[in-house]
Amino acid sequence: MKQAVQHFDDLRFQVSKTLLTLSDWVRWDIEEEKSSLIQSELNKLLKEIEETKALLKLVSDSLRYNPIGYKNVDDLQNYQEQIHDFDLVGSYFIPTVQTIKDWKNTRQMNSDLQNLWANQLEILGQYFQTRNNLVGKTQPGNRLMNNIPEELETHKFQVYLYVVTEQLIKKLFQK
Repeated sequence: MKQAVQHFDDLRFQVSKTLLTLSDWVRWDIEEEKSSLIQSELNKLLKEIEETKALLKLVSDSLRYNPIGYKNVDDLQNYQEQIHDFDLVGSYFIPTVQTIKDWKNTRQMNSDLQNLWANQLEILGQYFQTRNNLVGKTQPGNRLMNNIPEELETHKFQVYLYVVTEQLIKKLFQK
């Protein structure tokens, strides 16, 4: 269990670090050369998430057959909930990076918008730095959304439909 805890803490740090790196990338330097490095870091992180999930499964299986393992069941449940959050963040990274690159290439992303989304990524990164301190206490969802302008709220369904439709059409003709 100690190895799993250390591995998990390292992963939490890596998720936070990746979000903060992504924030800096958005704020200062959305260039193709940097995006390759970001992509490499994201791939490494996704692999780390998968390895951590496998390690947690191994620990879970061993605790099932260990008579004194019941002491660690609550901790294991907490880690499994957090690994689910890491999975969500992992699936958020890839389309987010691509969207930011595409947006920057249209030359429609000004410095104010770069700062807005960089701040949002930074807030998410800080959340994962302190994730263990927040478990079971508060739901910081509203605080995490504070940086997103309210005027986007009225457009979210329209934008979502546009994006998923565009993705579908691209996939239909990728053969």
